[in-house]
Parts: sequence; structure tokens; C-alpha cells
Amino acid sequence: MKKVNKSNKLQKGISPDEFPVVEETISRKYFDNKTIYTSDNIRIINFQCDCHESFTSQTELSGYFCIGFTRKGNFRFQSFRHSADLYNSRILIEKPECEYRLTHNGNEANATTFFIFSKEFYEELKEKYSDQCLFFKSDNILSLLLTVSPGLEYLHYSIWKKIKRKDNCKLEIDSMVIELVNMVIESIAYGTYPDEVPELLRKNHLTTIERAKEFILENFTKNISLSDLAKYCYVSPFHFSRTFKQFNLFSPYRYLQDLRLKNAEMLLKSTTLSITDVCFMSGFNSLDYFSTAFSKKYKLSPSKYRLAVCP
Repeated sequence: MKKVNKSNKLQKGISPDEFPVVEETISRKYFDNKTIYTSDNIRIINFQCDCHESFTSQTELSGYFCIGFTRKGNFRFQSFRHSADLYNSRILIEKPECEYRLTHNGNEANATTFFIFSKEFYEELKEKYSDQCLFFKSDNILSLLLTVSPGLEYLHYSIWKKIKRKDNCKLEIDSMVIELVNMVIESIAYGTYPDEVPELLRKNHLTTIERAKEFILENFTKNISLSDLAKYCYVSPFHFSRTFKQFNLFSPYRYLQDLRLKNAEMLLKSTTLSITDVCFMSGFNSLDYFSTAFSKKYKLSPSKYRLAVCP
């Protein structure tokens, strides 16, 4: 991570290339911060640490409103009175005033996607949500750690995939990022705060969870079995199912279904595909079952949902 030069503030109308100039506080041998997308109020960074040395950063200032999705590995995050482990299945939210330290144990590579927002964007969020959300109202809460929902994880994955294949339609990606922010705020409101996964379980099975999610996200439209997942992750089906739920609060089946439903929702909003096509392109093999599952989650049938969001 990097330390912000406070005198260099982002103002309205400034190019995304002029996000605050930053000064490194950890040697480059430890990590790589690469900007992979910029827009008027958004910067997306791929933060990676491929070293096998243990280190703790200096105390640093975030300087931005920031949302981080850990894709791989494990960091220890320490901020004010808040100390927590960052790993797959968790989201970190930081306010601009957040001072923190990161500790890396050196046993494995780390990779995190950071969504960084301009000061103006953050001020708009505070104005909109301060009356509804203690996180934005209280000056004493500078960071939060949440459990990522399957739908939110799929949205992050979709943004990441578009950027990686250079499908950089700014209007589309910006809209997806705004939806991601709204979903994160909804998660804050509903209090999906994670329980601590035991250190020994993380040490032995974090890579199991990372492999499982990678496989599901790449193959969610296929007829995946529990045995398929367990075999891919080199564990027994019973052990895999129990471990997966400890990390994610969802069973593998529930996780898979929520990914499919989120994909269907996005197709309904962004395409003119028929409901039948949306059903099968999202991995469902029964139109009746899809309609029932979608209606239960979104409180509207697929056709009524499309009319509501795309009148």
C-alpha cells in the first residue's frame, strides 16, 4: 500500500490520472501496486505481494474511501482498535482517515483488488447514507470487515474479468462498480460481519477455498457436483462442504445458486434475451425452477423484475 500526500487532493473534474500522488512506505521488493482501471471518480488497483518474507508495514494513511476484495493469500490488518485477517471471502472497507498497518507472514503470495474512490464520491456517500448507516455517521469507525455474499463476489469477478480481457467500456464498468458499492452498503446495513476462521483451518485450507471459488466462478453454468469440487480441491466431499461453509457462511450449493441468480439478474437488466435464454445461460436447466428461485430472492418474477428495472 502507499502513503497519501495530504496536500494533493482530488477535486471535481480532475483527470483520474491525477489521483493523489503517493509515496511508498514499503520496499517494492515486497509488493506491486498496479492500476488496472481509471474513471472520473474510480481507480481499481491490483495489489500483489509475491514475496516469501515476513514483514509489517509502517503506519500508513489510506487517504481514500476504499473497498478491497482479497482474492488470494492472507494479510493481517491493524487499524486503531480494529485488527483482523484479510483473506478470500472477506471485504475490507476503509475511510479516507483510516490509519493502518499490514502484516504479511511470508508463507504465501497475496492478491487483492482495491476499488478506490475520489473525495467527492465519498462525500456524496456520506451525505446520502449518514442518517441510515452508522459506519458513515460515526467518526470512530474507520474500517469494517465483512463477509462477501455470493452475488457481490460474482459482481467483483465480472468487473475483474472485463478489465483483464480489456473489455473496458467505461459506462458499463462504472455502472457495475456503483452497483458493487450499493451492495457493500447493503451488506453493512444487514451486518454480515464474519466470524474468525481458526488459524489452523486457514493455514491448511485457505488454498482449498481459493481453488473452489475459482472453479465455481469459471464453471457456474455447468452441472457441477460436490464430488467435482472436492476432487478439484483434493479433499473429501464431506470435509470440503463443511470447510467451505466455515469460510463463507454459505453451503457450496447455496453459493453456486446465488452466483447463477446474480448472473441472471445482470442479464435481465443489460440484455434483451428471452427469459428462457437467461435461465439456461445462467446454469439453470428448468425454467419453472429458475422462476421460483429468482422470485424468492428478488421478490419479483424474472419478467416483472425486467419491467421494473428497465421500464
